[in-house]
Amino acid sequence: INETDLSQHLNVYPNPSDGLVTVQFPKLTGIRYEGTILNGVGQIVHQFELDNSLTEIDLHNLPPGVYVLNIRSATETATIRLVLH
Repeated sequence: INETDLSQHLNVYPNPSDGLVTVQFPKLTGIRYEGTILNGVGQIVHQFELDNSLTEIDLHNLPPGVYVLNIRSATETATIRLVLH
C-alpha cells in the first residue's frame, strides 16, 4: 500500500476535535503502526502505537491549533491535518 492508499483507508474523527480523537483503519495483521502528532513548528507533541483498528488518543493537554498526524509502518506512511479547538 502506498501513501495515498493508506490515507484513503484511515478515518480520523472528530476533526476538528476538542481533544479526544479516534483513529480507525483496517489494520493489517502483523504490521506495526506508529503515530506521531506534530505542532505547527514540526515538534513532536505526542506519540502512540496503533494496536488495533480503533484507537482513541487523548490530546486534551494540547492547546488549540492545527497539528499534523503522521501514521507509519516500515513501508507505509499517511499524513492528516488535525484541528484542535
